[in-house]
Amino acid sequence: MRGEIKKATRVIIVPAMLFSLGVSSPANGQDLMTMLREGPVVSVKQDADGGFDRCTAVAHSKAPASAVWRVLMDFESYKEFMPKLMEVEVKERTDTTVVVSYVLETPGRNTRYAMSYEMREADHEMDARWHSGSLEGTFGHWRLVEAAGGTLVYYTGATRNYSRILQRLEDDQQTVTTGVNVSSAIAMVRAVAERAEKLESKATD
Repeated sequence: MRGEIKKATRVIIVPAMLFSLGVSSPANGQDLMTMLREGPVVSVKQDADGGFDRCTAVAHSKAPASAVWRVLMDFESYKEFMPKLMEVEVKERTDTTVVVSYVLETPGRNTRYAMSYEMREADHEMDARWHSGSLEGTFGHWRLVEAAGGTLVYYTGATRNYSRILQRLEDDQQTVTTGVNVSSAIAMVRAVAERAEKLESKATD
């Protein structure tokens, strides 16, 4: 919205192993929650050669974990709040798995792909793997952690084989790949966190 100040995003580059964004100790938990007041926090894991491996983004939602989980499970509604998603269709579904096809708005030609998901509701965790179409090799992992005043929404993953137009601009430091993945992870955790808050607020009015 015009005149609104957007929250900042903190990015941490990690050369060897993934920076721990957990809240296992009071000190780490306090540090993370302090940073999250300014917006999502992102860590980038590099491979042995210093290139991009994967990233983890985390956002704080004021909604309880059960409400955030319902948002993640409502695949058909993703296009209402996930950025750039034009079409979503659930192809297969069981109690613990689902296959979903997507059409994503991208430069040049829109990207069509499908992902398979495995859900562990008791743990509030969900694994995502590339199923078919574009973005071969893409993977992700969602995890919800109860925290003070709500839920920490984590997403870890990597988008592979994305737009050829953008890949032509890649450099030795994989600036484009890092940028695409970091911005996507930020957008997803923020969208899920805010959607859960919005629906929870409506439910309690």
